Amino acid sequence: MKINPTLYRPLMLAFAASTLGLSQPLFADYRIIDLGTLGGANANANAINDRGQVVGSSQTSTDESHAFLWKKGGMTDIGTLGGAYSDAVGINNRGEVIGTSDTATDISPRRYPHAFLWKKGTMNDLGAVSETGVSSAAAINGRGQVVGSSSKSFINEITKAILWDKGAIIDLGNLGGVSAYATGINERGQVAGNGSNTNLEHSVNRAFLWDKGTMIDLGTLGGADANANAINDRGQVVGSSRTSEHEHHAFLWHNGNRRDLGTLGGDYSYAVDINNHSQVIGNSETAVPDEGHAFLWHKGEMTDLGTLGGCCSTATAINDRGQVIGVSTTSTGEEHAFLWKHGEMVDLGTLEVDSFSRASAINALGQVVGSSRTSLFGENHAVLWENSCWKDNNSARPLHDDKQGIGNGRCED
Repeated sequence: MKINPTLYRPLMLAFAASTLGLSQPLFADYRIIDLGTLGGANANANAINDRGQVVGSSQTSTDESHAFLWKKGGMTDIGTLGGAYSDAVGINNRGEVIGTSDTATDISPRRYPHAFLWKKGTMNDLGAVSETGVSSAAAINGRGQVVGSSSKSFINEITKAILWDKGAIIDLGNLGGVSAYATGINERGQVAGNGSNTNLEHSVNRAFLWDKGTMIDLGTLGGADANANAINDRGQVVGSSRTSEHEHHAFLWHNGNRRDLGTLGGDYSYAVDINNHSQVIGNSETAVPDEGHAFLWHKGEMTDLGTLGGCCSTATAINDRGQVIGVSTTSTGEEHAFLWKHGEMVDLGTLEVDSFSRASAINALGQVVGSSRTSLFGENHAVLWENSCWKDNNSARPLHDDKQGIGNGRCED
């Protein structure tokens, strides 16, 4: 999730101190589960697959920070590449985990983090573009293809967009400049990301789609720059672009056509995710100064998802059932994780009263992961929100209308 620091300053300030929430979920079908930690004070959940397996990072009892895998009620430390730090950011339905880890060659204050792929109990170093290089992983698809970025050293700000596939490190190229990085990959192996069309070292100013060895500049909405945040399995890419009027608007790109998705009345919007039904979520300024709301765009219409009573909300992710998650301020100024479905934004709650929560990811079944404080100034734990009618072994599943891709809230065995 990318948050504009000016538009969402109240949210950013609160996140800097903690992550936010409520004591009990306001949607009766959902319960909150404390996933715990690896022995330390804090943990965060970053992703969940359709099997209910959760990944993230946690402090350990030795005050290191390690990637974890949570499944069947237990949190497992999946280790590091030799250093003291690792973080898992994605998991596919085969249980393959990606992230970034410090390596054994870390020499303080210099760090040499590498992207990793964890599978079948082993964390594999995906490598970098040079022997002293660094790398990070951003996304994985169901085939085990991983995308991210790499540079020649920890002080080199020229990055390469990278695809790791079957042990190979593939440089995806650039748009005529020197830097690029990948943000997402779909099940067809198409990659979305951002690159530069100038030789300025720090300039990454254009969105791209990489497909079968070719990198395509997705253009702009009339301004000088654009960035891509997500791609779906149809090859549709969403992000934001500067317009000819020097505003920033969310866009949808498909088959060479760019569409300005507009705003909720302000000058700024950006798209953060898209599902396979072409439903786009993002965040936008409203006509009210300093007020930003999450939106859902579908078939030409941008819907304001509202808030939990406060000024602002931000959307994080959407699944193929059209369920949207994010965070919103409340009427009392706190920030709580939310789930939006059937036209209603509901508060997912927190672990304790006067606490905080945030939602990071949602799977196809509507299970949501994120983090919550155990008290106002307490520890931060990874949490899972799920439908309360599901059994502990997840043998029960919510019914959904396959044609509409929208759940009806009931459960079946």
